Amino acid sequence: MNPLISAASVIAAGLAVGLASIGPGVGQGTAAGQAYAYIYIFALKEFDYIKNF
Repeated sequence: MNPLISAASVIAAGLAVGLASIGPGVGQGTAAGQAYAYIYIFALKEFDYIKNF
């Protein structure tokens, strides 16, 4: 096998795996951030309810 083709295929495979791992990481970070925001908002509303009670 041609060494140039072999090297290019290894580099391409590494880039593909590296770029493919970015998507799930961004998705999980977005989901976690939204969950944290909703928990924070709920805690503020609950605190107002307890404070007014």
